[in-house]
Amino acid sequence: MAVTSLGAEQRQIVTGVEATLTAGIGNFTTHELPRVDLDVAVAQQPAATVQVQHVTAGATSPAAVPVAFPQAGDQVVHVEIAPDNLVVDNARDMAAHISEAVRVLVVNGEPSADPYLDEVALLNTALRPEGDVFSGVQVDTIEDAALEATRLDEYDLVILCNLYRVSEPVADALQTYVSAGGGLLIFLGDQVSDPVLYNATLFRDGEGLLPASLQALVAAPEGGAKLAAGDWRHPVVQVFAGEDNPFRQRIHFTRYYATEPAVSDEADAGDAPRRPSARVLARFDDAEQTPALIERPYGAGRVMLFPSTCDLEWNDWARDPSYVVTIQEMVQYLARASASGETVRVGEPIRMALDPSRFDAEAKVRGPGYPQEDETEITAVAGDGGGLQLRWELTNRAGIYTFLLHERSGGQVVRRVAVTLDPQESDLRPAQEDELRPVFGALPVDYRVGIPERDDAADVGRREVWPIVLVGALVVLMLEQFLAWRFGRG
Repeated sequence: MAVTSLGAEQRQIVTGVEATLTAGIGNFTTHELPRVDLDVAVAQQPAATVQVQHVTAGATSPAAVPVAFPQAGDQVVHVEIAPDNLVVDNARDMAAHISEAVRVLVVNGEPSADPYLDEVALLNTALRPEGDVFSGVQVDTIEDAALEATRLDEYDLVILCNLYRVSEPVADALQTYVSAGGGLLIFLGDQVSDPVLYNATLFRDGEGLLPASLQALVAAPEGGAKLAAGDWRHPVVQVFAGEDNPFRQRIHFTRYYATEPAVSDEADAGDAPRRPSARVLARFDDAEQTPALIERPYGAGRVMLFPSTCDLEWNDWARDPSYVVTIQEMVQYLARASASGETVRVGEPIRMALDPSRFDAEAKVRGPGYPQEDETEITAVAGDGGGLQLRWELTNRAGIYTFLLHERSGGQVVRRVAVTLDPQESDLRPAQEDELRPVFGALPVDYRVGIPERDDAADVGRREVWPIVLVGALVVLMLEQFLAWRFGRG
Protein backbone atom coordinates (compact mmCIF):
# COMPACT_ATOMS: atom_id res chain seq x y z
CA MET A 1 0.00 0.00 0.00
CA ALA A 2 1.12 3.56 -0.65
CA VAL A 3 -0.02 7.17 -0.61
CA THR A 4 0.74 8.03 -4.23
CA SER A 5 -0.39 11.67 -4.43
CA LEU A 6 -1.70 14.62 -2.43
CA GLY A 7 -2.99 17.85 -3.96
CA ALA A 8 -5.61 20.58 -3.83
CA GLU A 9 -8.70 20.74 -6.05
CA GLN A 10 -8.98 24.52 -5.61
CA ARG A 11 -6.58 26.90 -7.34
CA GLN A 12 -6.64 29.04 -4.20
CA ILE A 13 -6.89 27.93 -0.56
CA VAL A 14 -8.22 30.62 1.77
CA THR A 15 -8.19 30.95 5.54
CA GLY A 16 -11.45 30.08 7.24
CA VAL A 17 -12.90 28.39 4.12
CA GLU A 18 -12.84 24.61 4.05
CA ALA A 19 -10.69 23.24 1.24
CA THR A 20 -10.82 19.77 -0.28
CA LEU A 21 -7.54 17.99 -0.86
CA THR A 22 -7.33 14.75 -2.80
CA ALA A 23 -5.04 11.91 -1.77
CA GLY A 24 -4.33 8.88 -3.94
CA ILE A 25 -4.31 5.53 -2.13
CA GLY A 26 -2.48 2.93 -4.19
CA ASN A 27 -3.18 -0.77 -3.66
CA PHE A 28 -0.25 -2.69 -5.14
CA THR A 29 -1.39 -5.99 -3.60
CA THR A 30 -3.34 -8.76 -5.32
CA HIS A 31 -6.51 -8.45 -3.21
CA GLU A 32 -9.12 -5.78 -2.51
CA LEU A 33 -8.99 -4.00 0.83
CA PRO A 34 -12.41 -3.31 2.38
CA ARG A 35 -11.20 -0.15 4.14
CA VAL A 36 -8.10 2.00 4.54
CA ASP A 37 -7.81 4.70 7.21
CA LEU A 38 -5.97 7.87 6.22
CA ASP A 39 -4.76 10.03 9.13
CA VAL A 40 -4.48 13.76 8.37
CA ALA A 41 -2.39 16.32 10.24
CA VAL A 42 -2.03 20.08 9.66
CA ALA A 43 1.01 21.89 11.05
CA GLN A 44 1.87 18.72 13.02
CA GLN A 45 -1.53 18.72 14.70
CA PRO A 46 -4.02 15.84 14.08
CA ALA A 47 -6.91 17.11 11.95
CA ALA A 48 -9.03 14.15 10.82
CA THR A 49 -9.14 10.48 9.83
CA VAL A 50 -10.60 9.73 6.41
CA GLN A 51 -11.96 6.27 5.65
CA VAL A 52 -11.43 5.01 2.10
CA GLN A 53 -13.78 2.15 1.24
CA HIS A 54 -13.11 -0.77 -1.14
CA VAL A 55 -9.62 -0.08 -2.43
CA THR A 56 -9.37 -2.29 -5.53
CA ALA A 57 -6.34 -4.51 -6.06
CA GLY A 58 -3.84 -3.04 -8.52
CA ALA A 59 -5.60 0.34 -8.61
CA THR A 60 -5.42 3.78 -7.00
CA SER A 61 -8.46 5.13 -5.15
CA PRO A 62 -8.98 8.88 -4.57
CA ALA A 63 -9.71 10.08 -1.06
CA ALA A 64 -11.35 13.48 -0.43
CA VAL A 65 -9.64 15.19 2.49
CA PRO A 66 -11.55 18.22 3.89
CA VAL A 67 -9.20 20.65 5.65
CA ALA A 68 -9.62 24.13 7.11
CA PHE A 69 -6.68 26.44 7.76
CA PRO A 70 -7.00 29.02 10.55
CA GLN A 71 -4.21 31.32 9.37
CA ALA A 72 -2.50 32.46 6.18
CA GLY A 73 0.98 31.49 5.07
CA ASP A 74 2.69 28.24 4.14
CA GLN A 75 1.22 25.27 6.00
CA VAL A 76 2.28 21.61 5.90
CA VAL A 77 -0.34 18.89 5.44
CA HIS A 78 0.73 15.35 6.33
CA VAL A 79 -1.31 12.26 5.46
CA GLU A 80 -0.45 8.71 6.46
CA ILE A 81 -1.84 5.18 6.28
CA ALA A 82 -0.96 2.22 8.49
CA PRO A 83 2.64 1.00 8.01
CA ASP A 84 3.37 -2.15 6.04
CA ASN A 85 6.57 -3.91 4.92
CA LEU A 86 7.58 -0.86 2.85
CA VAL A 87 6.92 2.05 5.20
CA VAL A 88 8.69 4.81 3.26
CA ASP A 89 5.71 5.29 0.89
CA ASN A 90 2.92 5.11 3.50
CA ALA A 91 2.98 8.88 4.14
CA ARG A 92 3.03 12.00 2.00
CA ASP A 93 3.42 15.73 2.61
CA MET A 94 2.05 18.79 0.88
CA ALA A 95 3.20 22.39 1.26
CA ALA A 96 0.02 24.47 1.02
CA HIS A 97 0.10 28.23 0.52
CA ILE A 98 -2.88 29.75 2.33
CA SER A 99 -4.20 33.17 1.27
CA GLU A 100 -6.23 35.68 3.25
CA ALA A 101 -8.68 35.84 0.32
CA VAL A 102 -8.99 35.45 -3.43
CA ARG A 103 -8.42 38.97 -4.79
CA VAL A 104 -10.94 39.87 -7.49
CA LEU A 105 -11.01 43.07 -9.55
CA VAL A 106 -14.46 43.93 -10.98
CA VAL A 107 -14.46 46.47 -13.83
CA ASN A 108 -17.85 48.20 -14.07
CA GLY A 109 -18.83 49.25 -17.60
CA GLU A 110 -22.19 50.81 -16.61
CA PRO A 111 -22.04 52.23 -13.07
CA SER A 112 -25.04 53.80 -11.35
CA ALA A 113 -25.78 55.30 -7.95
CA ASP A 114 -28.95 53.22 -7.92
CA PRO A 115 -27.96 49.65 -6.91
CA TYR A 116 -30.88 48.28 -8.94
CA LEU A 117 -29.41 49.85 -12.07
CA ASP A 118 -25.71 49.40 -11.33
CA GLU A 119 -24.14 46.77 -13.61
CA VAL A 120 -22.16 44.93 -10.92
CA ALA A 121 -24.22 45.31 -7.72
CA LEU A 122 -25.67 41.79 -7.92
CA LEU A 123 -22.37 40.31 -9.07
CA ASN A 124 -20.53 41.82 -6.10
CA THR A 125 -23.17 40.39 -3.78
CA ALA A 126 -22.68 36.94 -5.30
CA LEU A 127 -18.90 37.25 -4.98
CA ARG A 128 -19.09 38.20 -1.31
CA PRO A 129 -22.55 37.48 0.12
CA GLU A 130 -23.53 39.05 3.39
CA GLY A 131 -23.65 36.78 6.42
CA ASP A 132 -21.53 35.10 9.04
CA VAL A 133 -19.75 32.76 6.60
CA PHE A 134 -16.90 34.36 4.64
CA SER A 135 -16.91 33.47 0.95
CA GLY A 136 -13.14 33.78 0.75
CA VAL A 137 -13.32 36.52 -1.91
CA GLN A 138 -12.04 40.09 -1.59
CA VAL A 139 -13.66 42.40 -4.17
CA ASP A 140 -12.35 45.71 -5.52
CA THR A 141 -14.55 47.57 -8.03
CA ILE A 142 -13.37 50.20 -10.49
CA GLU A 143 -14.83 51.92 -13.55
CA ASP A 144 -13.44 51.05 -16.96
CA ALA A 145 -11.65 54.41 -17.26
CA ALA A 146 -9.40 53.44 -14.32
CA LEU A 147 -8.42 50.06 -15.75
CA GLU A 148 -5.38 51.26 -17.67
CA ALA A 149 -3.76 52.69 -14.51
CA THR A 150 -4.50 49.63 -12.33
CA ARG A 151 -1.81 47.07 -11.41
CA LEU A 152 -3.37 43.81 -12.50
CA ASP A 153 -0.74 41.58 -10.92
CA GLU A 154 -2.17 42.44 -7.50
CA TYR A 155 -5.29 40.39 -8.33
CA ASP A 156 -6.03 36.71 -8.88
CA LEU A 157 -9.04 37.31 -11.16
CA VAL A 158 -10.24 40.22 -13.30
CA ILE A 159 -13.93 40.46 -14.33
CA LEU A 160 -14.92 42.77 -17.20
CA CYS A 161 -18.61 43.69 -17.02
CA ASN A 162 -20.23 45.25 -20.07
CA LEU A 163 -17.31 47.42 -21.16
CA TYR A 164 -17.93 49.65 -24.17
CA ARG A 165 -14.45 48.96 -25.51
CA VAL A 166 -11.05 47.67 -24.46
CA SER A 167 -8.13 49.74 -25.69
CA GLU A 168 -5.04 48.18 -27.23
CA PRO A 169 -2.80 49.01 -24.23
CA VAL A 170 -5.35 47.47 -21.84
CA ALA A 171 -5.71 44.40 -24.06
CA ASP A 172 -1.93 43.98 -24.10
CA ALA A 173 -1.76 44.36 -20.31
CA LEU A 174 -4.54 41.80 -19.87
CA GLN A 175 -2.73 39.35 -22.16
CA THR A 176 0.45 39.70 -20.11
CA TYR A 177 -1.52 39.26 -16.89
CA VAL A 178 -3.36 36.12 -18.04
CA SER A 179 -0.26 34.62 -19.63
CA ALA A 180 1.45 34.84 -16.25
CA GLY A 181 -1.37 32.86 -14.60
CA GLY A 182 -4.13 35.37 -13.89
CA GLY A 183 -7.80 34.65 -14.59
CA LEU A 184 -10.20 36.67 -16.76
CA LEU A 185 -14.02 36.52 -16.86
CA ILE A 186 -15.92 38.59 -19.44
CA PHE A 187 -19.61 39.54 -19.32
CA LEU A 188 -21.27 41.44 -22.16
CA GLY A 189 -24.24 43.83 -22.36
CA ASP A 190 -25.77 46.79 -24.13
CA GLN A 191 -22.55 48.85 -23.86
CA VAL A 192 -20.87 46.36 -26.20
CA SER A 193 -22.31 48.02 -29.29
CA ASP A 194 -19.49 47.17 -31.69
CA PRO A 195 -18.51 43.46 -31.67
CA VAL A 196 -16.03 44.13 -34.48
CA LEU A 197 -14.07 46.40 -32.13
CA TYR A 198 -14.09 43.72 -29.41
CA ASN A 199 -12.86 41.10 -31.87
CA ALA A 200 -10.07 43.37 -33.10
CA THR A 201 -8.60 44.03 -29.65
CA LEU A 202 -9.50 40.90 -27.69
CA PHE A 203 -10.05 38.05 -30.19
CA ARG A 204 -7.26 38.94 -32.62
CA ASP A 205 -8.05 36.19 -35.12
CA GLY A 206 -8.02 33.53 -32.43
CA GLU A 207 -4.68 34.56 -30.90
CA GLY A 208 -6.16 37.00 -28.36
CA LEU A 209 -7.90 36.58 -25.04
CA LEU A 210 -11.48 36.08 -26.19
CA PRO A 211 -12.23 32.35 -26.42
CA ALA A 212 -14.78 33.10 -29.18
CA SER A 213 -15.37 35.86 -31.71
CA LEU A 214 -18.53 37.94 -31.23
CA GLN A 215 -21.14 37.71 -33.97
CA ALA A 216 -24.63 39.27 -34.07
CA LEU A 217 -26.78 40.15 -31.07
CA VAL A 218 -29.56 37.58 -30.59
CA ALA A 219 -33.03 38.52 -29.34
CA ALA A 220 -34.59 35.34 -27.98
CA PRO A 221 -38.21 34.46 -28.78
CA GLU A 222 -40.95 35.33 -26.31
CA GLY A 223 -40.33 33.58 -23.03
CA GLY A 224 -36.57 33.66 -23.51
CA ALA A 225 -33.99 30.97 -24.08
CA LYS A 226 -32.88 28.48 -21.46
CA LEU A 227 -29.69 26.59 -20.82
CA ALA A 228 -29.69 23.30 -22.69
CA ALA A 229 -26.86 20.90 -23.48
CA GLY A 230 -23.64 21.33 -21.57
CA ASP A 231 -20.61 19.67 -20.08
CA TRP A 232 -22.29 19.26 -16.72
CA ARG A 233 -19.27 17.43 -15.24
CA HIS A 234 -17.30 20.68 -15.37
CA PRO A 235 -17.19 22.24 -11.87
CA VAL A 236 -18.44 25.64 -13.07
CA VAL A 237 -21.73 24.27 -14.48
CA GLN A 238 -22.13 21.18 -12.31
CA VAL A 239 -25.01 22.85 -10.48
CA PHE A 240 -27.07 22.48 -13.69
CA ALA A 241 -26.48 18.72 -14.06
CA GLY A 242 -29.40 16.33 -14.29
CA GLU A 243 -32.11 15.61 -16.84
CA ASP A 244 -34.83 17.67 -15.13
CA ASN A 245 -32.67 20.19 -13.31
CA PRO A 246 -34.97 22.89 -11.85
CA PHE A 247 -32.32 25.62 -12.15
CA ARG A 248 -32.20 25.27 -15.93
CA GLN A 249 -35.98 25.51 -16.11
CA ARG A 250 -36.20 28.67 -14.02
CA ILE A 251 -33.62 30.85 -15.78
CA HIS A 252 -34.50 32.80 -18.94
CA PHE A 253 -32.22 34.73 -21.29
CA THR A 254 -33.75 37.38 -23.50
CA ARG A 255 -30.61 38.66 -25.22
CA TYR A 256 -27.10 37.39 -25.82
CA TYR A 257 -24.40 37.52 -28.45
CA ALA A 258 -23.92 34.71 -30.90
CA THR A 259 -20.31 33.56 -30.86
CA GLU A 260 -17.92 31.43 -32.87
CA PRO A 261 -15.55 29.56 -30.53
CA ALA A 262 -11.88 29.62 -31.47
CA VAL A 263 -10.49 26.49 -33.14
CA SER A 264 -6.77 25.76 -33.27
CA ASP A 265 -5.21 24.38 -36.40
CA GLU A 266 -2.59 21.69 -35.93
CA ALA A 267 0.91 23.13 -35.76
CA ASP A 268 3.31 22.32 -38.57
CA ALA A 269 6.36 20.19 -37.82
CA GLY A 270 8.95 22.25 -35.99
CA ASP A 271 6.52 25.05 -35.12
CA ALA A 272 5.55 25.95 -31.59
CA PRO A 273 2.32 24.22 -30.48
CA ARG A 274 -0.79 26.32 -30.99
CA ARG A 275 -3.25 27.26 -28.30
CA PRO A 276 -5.95 24.62 -27.76
CA SER A 277 -9.46 25.10 -29.09
CA ALA A 278 -12.07 26.82 -26.96
CA ARG A 279 -14.35 24.64 -24.87
CA VAL A 280 -18.11 25.18 -24.76
CA LEU A 281 -19.41 24.44 -21.27
CA ALA A 282 -23.11 25.18 -21.90
CA ARG A 283 -25.44 26.17 -24.75
CA PHE A 284 -28.78 27.94 -25.09
CA ASP A 285 -31.77 25.94 -26.27
CA ASP A 286 -32.37 28.05 -29.39
CA ALA A 287 -32.39 26.50 -32.84
CA GLU A 288 -28.68 27.24 -33.36
CA GLN A 289 -27.65 25.84 -29.95
CA THR A 290 -25.74 29.08 -29.37
CA PRO A 291 -22.81 28.74 -26.93
CA ALA A 292 -23.71 30.15 -23.51
CA LEU A 293 -20.40 29.73 -21.69
CA ILE A 294 -17.02 29.35 -23.39
CA GLU A 295 -13.58 28.95 -21.84
CA ARG A 296 -10.03 28.64 -23.11
CA PRO A 297 -6.58 28.52 -21.52
CA TYR A 298 -4.19 31.35 -22.31
CA GLY A 299 -0.58 30.85 -21.26
CA ALA A 300 -0.61 29.89 -17.59
CA GLY A 301 -4.07 31.44 -17.06
CA ARG A 302 -7.67 30.90 -18.11
CA VAL A 303 -10.34 33.04 -19.79
CA MET A 304 -14.13 32.54 -19.73
CA LEU A 305 -16.79 34.36 -21.77
CA PHE A 306 -20.48 34.66 -20.86
CA PRO A 307 -22.22 36.37 -23.84
CA SER A 308 -25.04 37.88 -21.76
CA THR A 309 -25.12 40.28 -18.80
CA CYS A 310 -24.14 39.80 -15.16
CA ASP A 311 -27.18 41.85 -14.05
CA LEU A 312 -30.91 41.51 -14.80
CA GLU A 313 -30.94 43.54 -18.02
CA TRP A 314 -30.72 40.59 -20.46
CA ASN A 315 -31.67 37.67 -18.17
CA ASP A 316 -33.12 36.83 -14.78
CA TRP A 317 -30.29 34.56 -13.66
CA ALA A 318 -29.10 36.80 -10.81
CA ARG A 319 -32.43 36.17 -8.99
CA ASP A 320 -31.76 32.43 -8.82
CA PRO A 321 -29.66 30.67 -6.14
CA SER A 322 -27.64 28.95 -8.88
CA TYR A 323 -26.16 32.36 -9.74
CA VAL A 324 -24.23 32.59 -6.47
CA VAL A 325 -23.08 28.97 -6.72
CA THR A 326 -21.86 29.37 -10.31
CA ILE A 327 -20.09 32.68 -9.66
CA GLN A 328 -18.22 31.15 -6.72
CA GLU A 329 -17.22 28.15 -8.86
CA MET A 330 -16.04 30.53 -11.60
CA VAL A 331 -13.79 32.28 -9.10
CA GLN A 332 -12.21 29.02 -7.95
CA TYR A 333 -11.77 27.76 -11.49
CA LEU A 334 -10.36 30.93 -13.04
CA ALA A 335 -8.36 32.51 -10.22
CA ARG A 336 -4.59 32.47 -10.33
CA ALA A 337 -3.25 29.20 -8.98
CA SER A 338 -1.30 29.50 -5.75
CA ALA A 339 1.82 27.49 -4.97
CA SER A 340 -0.27 24.95 -3.07
CA GLY A 341 0.53 21.38 -3.94
CA GLU A 342 3.71 22.12 -5.88
CA THR A 343 5.91 19.05 -5.54
CA VAL A 344 9.31 17.90 -6.70
CA ARG A 345 10.33 14.27 -7.14
CA VAL A 346 13.19 12.90 -5.10
CA GLY A 347 16.44 13.58 -6.94
CA GLU A 348 15.07 16.53 -8.94
CA PRO A 349 16.29 20.07 -8.20
CA ILE A 350 14.08 22.63 -6.48
CA ARG A 351 13.82 25.89 -8.43
CA MET A 352 12.27 29.02 -6.93
CA ALA A 353 11.89 32.36 -8.71
CA LEU A 354 12.45 35.48 -6.61
CA ASP A 355 11.62 39.13 -7.21
CA PRO A 356 14.95 41.00 -6.84
CA SER A 357 13.13 44.19 -5.90
CA ARG A 358 11.74 42.40 -2.83
CA PHE A 359 14.24 39.70 -1.84
CA ASP A 360 17.99 39.50 -1.23
CA ALA A 361 19.98 36.89 -3.13
CA GLU A 362 21.06 35.16 0.10
CA ALA A 363 18.72 32.62 1.67
CA LYS A 364 18.77 29.58 3.93
CA VAL A 365 17.38 26.10 3.34
CA ARG A 366 16.39 23.46 5.87
CA GLY A 367 15.98 19.86 4.78
CA PRO A 368 13.61 17.23 6.23
CA GLY A 369 16.27 16.33 8.83
CA TYR A 370 16.25 19.78 10.47
CA PRO A 371 16.99 20.51 13.36
CA GLN A 372 19.10 17.34 13.71
CA GLU A 373 20.78 18.47 10.47
CA ASP A 374 22.11 22.01 10.06
CA GLU A 375 20.53 24.57 7.76
CA THR A 376 22.52 25.66 4.70
CA GLU A 377 23.11 29.13 3.29
CA ILE A 378 22.58 29.43 -0.47
CA THR A 379 22.71 32.28 -2.99
CA ALA A 380 20.25 32.89 -5.81
CA VAL A 381 21.59 33.36 -9.33
CA ALA A 382 20.29 35.48 -12.20
CA GLY A 383 17.23 33.91 -13.79
CA ASP A 384 15.21 34.56 -16.91
CA GLY A 385 13.82 38.06 -17.42
CA GLY A 386 16.22 39.73 -14.99
CA GLY A 387 14.86 37.98 -11.88
CA LEU A 388 16.57 35.73 -9.35
CA GLN A 389 16.33 31.97 -9.06
CA LEU A 390 17.13 29.77 -6.10
CA ARG A 391 18.26 26.27 -6.98
CA TRP A 392 18.70 23.41 -4.51
CA GLU A 393 20.07 20.10 -5.80
CA LEU A 394 20.26 17.95 -2.65
CA THR A 395 16.81 16.39 -2.71
CA ASN A 396 17.70 12.75 -2.07
CA ARG A 397 15.21 12.49 0.80
CA ALA A 398 11.41 12.87 0.68
CA GLY A 399 9.82 15.47 2.93
CA ILE A 400 9.44 19.22 3.37
CA TYR A 401 12.25 21.58 2.39
CA THR A 402 11.97 25.01 4.03
CA PHE A 403 13.45 28.15 2.48
CA LEU A 404 14.02 31.26 4.60
CA LEU A 405 13.98 34.28 2.29
CA HIS A 406 15.29 37.67 3.41
CA GLU A 407 13.29 40.71 2.34
CA ARG A 408 15.11 43.93 1.54
CA SER A 409 12.81 45.66 4.03
CA GLY A 410 14.28 43.52 6.81
CA GLY A 411 11.53 40.93 7.11
CA GLN A 412 11.65 37.21 6.50
CA VAL A 413 9.39 35.03 4.33
CA VAL A 414 9.11 31.26 4.73
CA ARG A 415 8.50 29.14 1.63
CA ARG A 416 8.10 25.38 1.70
CA VAL A 417 8.36 22.76 -1.05
CA ALA A 418 7.36 19.10 -0.76
CA VAL A 419 9.75 16.53 -2.22
CA THR A 420 7.93 13.27 -2.87
CA LEU A 421 8.65 9.73 -4.02
CA ASP A 422 7.90 8.55 -7.54
CA PRO A 423 4.72 6.43 -7.09
CA GLN A 424 6.10 3.90 -9.58
CA GLU A 425 8.62 2.90 -6.90
CA SER A 426 5.73 1.56 -4.81
CA ASP A 427 4.86 -1.03 -7.45
CA LEU A 428 7.09 -3.99 -6.54
CA ARG A 429 6.21 -6.12 -9.56
CA PRO A 430 9.18 -6.97 -11.80
CA ALA A 431 9.59 -4.47 -14.61
CA GLN A 432 8.97 -5.72 -18.13
CA GLU A 433 11.11 -5.13 -21.21
CA ASP A 434 8.94 -2.30 -22.58
CA GLU A 435 9.24 -0.52 -19.22
CA LEU A 436 12.99 -1.01 -18.86
CA ARG A 437 14.21 -0.06 -22.31
CA PRO A 438 13.17 3.66 -22.12
CA VAL A 439 15.22 4.00 -18.92
CA PHE A 440 18.47 3.31 -20.82
CA GLY A 441 17.79 5.83 -23.59
CA ALA A 442 20.22 5.40 -26.48
CA LEU A 443 22.40 2.83 -24.70
CA PRO A 444 22.48 -0.61 -26.38
CA VAL A 445 20.56 -3.14 -24.30
CA ASP A 446 20.56 -6.95 -24.60
CA TYR A 447 17.38 -8.08 -22.83
CA ARG A 448 17.25 -11.77 -21.85
CA VAL A 449 14.74 -13.78 -19.83
CA GLY A 450 16.29 -16.25 -17.35
CA ILE A 451 19.83 -17.62 -17.56
CA PRO A 452 20.88 -18.56 -21.12
CA GLU A 453 22.44 -21.99 -21.78
CA ARG A 454 26.25 -21.95 -21.72
CA ASP A 455 28.00 -22.88 -24.94
CA ASP A 456 31.43 -24.62 -25.26
CA ALA A 457 33.32 -21.34 -25.03
CA ALA A 458 31.53 -20.51 -21.81
CA ASP A 459 32.39 -23.98 -20.40
CA VAL A 460 36.07 -23.49 -21.23
CA GLY A 461 36.05 -20.08 -19.64
CA ARG A 462 34.56 -21.49 -16.44
CA ARG A 463 36.88 -24.66 -16.15
CA GLU A 464 38.25 -25.26 -12.65
CA VAL A 465 42.00 -24.52 -12.27
CA TRP A 466 42.79 -26.18 -8.92
CA PRO A 467 44.37 -29.30 -10.49
CA ILE A 468 46.86 -27.17 -12.40
CA VAL A 469 47.72 -25.19 -9.28
CA LEU A 470 48.24 -28.43 -7.30
CA VAL A 471 50.59 -29.92 -9.93
CA GLY A 472 52.56 -26.69 -9.99
CA ALA A 473 52.90 -26.73 -6.21
CA LEU A 474 54.19 -30.35 -6.28
CA VAL A 475 56.77 -29.44 -8.94
CA VAL A 476 58.02 -26.54 -6.80
CA LEU A 477 58.33 -28.79 -3.71
CA MET A 478 60.20 -31.50 -5.63
CA LEU A 479 62.55 -28.90 -7.13
CA GLU A 480 63.19 -27.49 -3.66
CA GLN A 481 64.11 -30.98 -2.31
CA PHE A 482 66.42 -31.64 -5.26
CA LEU A 483 68.25 -28.34 -4.85
CA ALA A 484 68.62 -28.88 -1.10
CA TRP A 485 70.11 -32.37 -1.67
CA ARG A 486 72.46 -31.14 -4.42
CA PHE A 487 73.89 -28.15 -2.63
CA GLY A 488 73.82 -29.93 0.70
CA ARG A 489 76.26 -32.56 -0.55
CA GLY A 490 78.63 -29.92 -1.81
